Amino acid sequence: MYMFSENKAEDLEIKKKLLENTISRNIQIVFTDTKSILPNENIVFDSLELTNSICDDSTLRFGGCISSQLTFSTINFKEQLVGREIKVYIKQSYLDNVYPSKDLYPSGELYPCKVVDKSACIFTGTIDSAKRQQNKTIKEVTAYDNFYLAGKINIYTWFFGFATYSPNATIKVLKECVIDMCEEKGLIVDSNFYGSEDDKKLSLSATIVKEVYNGKLTVLNLLQDLCECSAKFAFCDGEGSIKFKKLPQEKDVTDVYTVGYYTDLNFEDYTVAKITKARFKYNKDKTYTENIVTTSGKQNYYDGDNKFISCNTEKTLVSKFIRPSGAVYGGWMFYEYRPFSVNLFDRWWLEPGDTIQLNTGVEDTPIITSTIFNRTLSGTVGLTVQVSTESSEYQGDDDKQWATT
Repeated sequence: MYMFSENKAEDLEIKKKLLENTISRNIQIVFTDTKSILPNENIVFDSLELTNSICDDSTLRFGGCISSQLTFSTINFKEQLVGREIKVYIKQSYLDNVYPSKDLYPSGELYPCKVVDKSACIFTGTIDSAKRQQNKTIKEVTAYDNFYLAGKINIYTWFFGFATYSPNATIKVLKECVIDMCEEKGLIVDSNFYGSEDDKKLSLSATIVKEVYNGKLTVLNLLQDLCECSAKFAFCDGEGSIKFKKLPQEKDVTDVYTVGYYTDLNFEDYTVAKITKARFKYNKDKTYTENIVTTSGKQNYYDGDNKFISCNTEKTLVSKFIRPSGAVYGGWMFYEYRPFSVNLFDRWWLEPGDTIQLNTGVEDTPIITSTIFNRTLSGTVGLTVQVSTESSEYQGDDDKQWATT
């Protein structure tokens, strides 16, 4: 969630005033190479749409690394667009004091209305295409965030060498190398990429690396696989930095944003069941299954499709990620969130990975709590904020062989 203040109470007060007392809001698109602003008269009215996601599958899938997409249309703009980096800002002003008195009655004292300006960067990325429309003066522009760049860094040769000469390096050493490669391209990686599993050793096989990747491996692929093992989601924030989030834990759903009003709420009757078993391949095609939660009822399986894990010869590597200190690592023991979709009006500061609570007005389910997986911002002046989370109640097939092989 975008924060206007490190003080939570002060931050919530600012957001309340942005919702209730706003007098103006503008979208500003800035070219980072020239520091110039794309003039508003060259942007087709309300054509902007920004889509962000940490999980866009129909079932829960850890890892994230899903590139955010920004689209908008220009008109009569003749400069080159493709390949240029842009930053998109929301600039919003509100009245700090609305009433000319301390109470509801007229007063001889004056309380001037102070105008407060707030600005936030909601997107940093590179323009991938600018297609002319039937009206030749209009171009539909598409840009992607910094995962777009990470997805272009082929590191297969490096990783093959790493598996050849450092097969038993620690997980931390591998993560440090990933961060260095990102930073070489100007990508900033947050320090919470590191975790309690980092002192554990790998068991890489160069032969398997060659067979599994077949010459194709990007920094983004490896980053996603490392996050999946730790039950994290990687995402790019508005400034373009790579950050990481976990689902709130079963007994720690505390940082929740309460939404007072909304429209078009849809939600499932079920909550997503806890994962009971997680299965990953190791040593190319062998299977290791880790018990997460013991239950006598219906099982909920997480079937990892993780090429990085499959390149390790020791099955215990899976357990090192899931139980680095003996107990199950935090991200795997998530609370039972609920699939939903809703329009949140102007609350553009809410992001994928944030947990919200809504009063439904339904007798049997008066309140729902869920974590946002997908967000779409649409428009400029008339901004809409559509958020959603999709997931089946259970995943995996009871008929599959879930034993370790």
